[in-house]
Order: sequence, then structure tokens, then C-alpha cells
Amino acid sequence: MADTYMVRRFVDKVVIVTGSGAGIGRATALRFARDGATTVVTDVNVEAMKKVAAEIESIGSRCIPIRADGTKRDDVKNMVASAVGQSGKIDVLINNVGVFGPKPFLEIDERDWQYCLAINLTSTFYACKEVIPHMIRRKYGRIVNVSCSAGKVGAPNFSHYSAAKHGVIGLTRSLALEFAKDGINVNAVCPGEIRTEMLDKATRDRALQLKVSEDEIHTRRIASIPVGRYGTPDEVAGLILFLASEDANYITGQSYNITGGQISH
Repeated sequence: MADTYMVRRFVDKVVIVTGSGAGIGRATALRFARDGATTVVTDVNVEAMKKVAAEIESIGSRCIPIRADGTKRDDVKNMVASAVGQSGKIDVLINNVGVFGPKPFLEIDERDWQYCLAINLTSTFYACKEVIPHMIRRKYGRIVNVSCSAGKVGAPNFSHYSAAKHGVIGLTRSLALEFAKDGINVNAVCPGEIRTEMLDKATRDRALQLKVSEDEIHTRRIASIPVGRYGTPDEVAGLILFLASEDANYITGQSYNITGGQISH
């Protein structure tokens, strides 16, 4: 697998990937490692984080695992300070922390709302708040925020999640304009139906709500995707790495769909 990626675009770069214990975060951390980066992997799940760190080290790349809860400002502050202390700098920040699950709007209570916004939006705010000053000092930085297709079009039974992901896009565009003069590019990716552990859990929850089989939910979803299949975490990781690379130097403030054709705006 390591021989698949020969370019090694991120040699001498230090990259933080939040929520890197599974799914898109894990795939992204591994891709950066294969492309030569020093990868800082962070997650609230210590065992998952350690497993990814071991995978990275097994391919001969440097990894810095740091346990952090992205919803807690002190955790994020300590994570960034530790990353800088061990590596000397931060070149790239990938904000990938997130969670989702279906719930009818009238059943969403204040706790549901605050929890969803904390994980999907506030965590991105905290990480940017801590990392951007380091990037300003070096007049260089690349930030890629993971939003979602629901952050552009909305979705029934996902109003709290959709609101948070719309917020990620708004934050991305605002930061891009504010810090362009400092050499910092900020972009977002908006995945659609990507086959991850979170999607499988949401499928189980939805199937229980509708009293149908999980296979039926999968079939309905795939029928709405023009390319006729789910996307993979590695495909999303490929887009993230492009936006963090020198090939994307003139791109900032954008939100890119990776949805198999489901969304065209």
C-alpha cells in the first residue's frame, strides 16, 4: 500500500488531524504519513488513536499521538502546545472531529443541540483559535475543515447536524478572508454518503426509527447517488491532501463537494 503514493508532497511538514481514530480522519492521517508528513493524530478514543499511530509508525513515518477532546478548550490548547513542543511548528490543520445521527426536529432537546454543535462546530473553532497564531508567525498555513453535504442543502431529521455543518462552511469562508494576508489558506470539504463507522451507526438508528432493515436504508441511499455507490474515506482523504498541498496555493475560502454527483453547488 505504501508504494501507491510516491510523490511524498509533505516531507518536512507537520500536520494535525483531529478525530483521526477512525473513518475519514484515520484515512487522512495515513495518507499524510505516506506522503512524508510528521502526523499529529488526536482523538478522544485513546485505543483507536494508538492503533492509528502504530499503523503510521509501521510504514516508517513519524507520528505524534495526543489524546484530546475537541469540545474542551483546555484539551485543544494543550494538544496544540504539545504538538508544537514536539515538532517545532504546525503547517497543516485538518479539522475532522464530528458526529451525526438522525433525530426528528421536534424530538431534539437543548442537550442534543448543544452536543451536536460542540462536536461539529465548536471543536473546529477551538482548533483554529489555537493553531492560527502559530501559522501567522510563520506566514504559512493550510487548514481544511470537514463539513458535509448536509452543510449545503440541509436534511430532514438532521437539523442540528446540518446547522452545525453550515456553520463550518461559514467559519471557513470568514477565516479564509481574514487570514489570506498571513499566507494561510482555509478550505472545506463536503462529503456525501461515505461508508464509515458513523454512517453504519446512523443507518442502524434510522432503520430502527422506520422499522425497516438496514439493507433497505442502504439501498435507498445508494439509489440517490448518481455514481451508484458509497464513497470511501480514502477518496475524501485524497481531496483533503490536495487542498493542503502546494498544488492548491491559489485556492482559499472554498467548500468542495465529494458526493458522487449528489450535489452540484
